Amino acid sequence: MKLASEIAKSRPDFVICINRLGAENGDSVSQYNYATRLFEITDEAAQLRGMYWLKKAAAANLEVAKSLLASKQRSK
Repeated sequence: MKLASEIAKSRPDFVICINRLGAENGDSVSQYNYATRLFEITDEAAQLRGMYWLKKAAAANLEVAKSLLASKQRSK
């Protein structure tokens, strides 16, 4: 776990890539993680992609994704 933390700090682009691959392969945790990374980007396209992946993670019954999705929908 410590190695993963070190990689995340030194190579955030690598982490985004890994989460995208996991998301595309149906892993709900990766979908959630990728969505949260996309939400950090202010670009409208990134925000839309973030919502897409967040909805996929929530549809897979990931509780943290369902909670974040509900929060984002309330704040609209």
